[in-house]
Amino acid sequence: MNIAQLNTQKLADEIIRQVTKRMPASPLLQNNSPPRAVLSPPPINPSPHPTAKRIRHRSVLENIQSEQDLTRARFDYVTIVAEFNKLSILSSEPSAN
Repeated sequence: MNIAQLNTQKLADEIIRQVTKRMPASPLLQNNSPPRAVLSPPPINPSPHPTAKRIRHRSVLENIQSEQDLTRARFDYVTIVAEFNKLSILSSEPSAN
């Protein structure tokens, strides 16, 4: 360990000591687990549960489908407005008799 790592470790130990001294014993600390294990991040699971993958994929697919529906609705709206404008222009032109 170099000096910076040692100082960081000392600081972490001091923070843990002060926090555990001021806080009442929590259920995590009551079952004799060391404070460092309580404060350390959980291990990273490289492969998520298949159900989580399916849920994530389903939400992505739902998002894509809603975007497609929105695009279709916008296209239909533009088509309707264009047709209305065309009809209003044709009806406002004087007839050439």
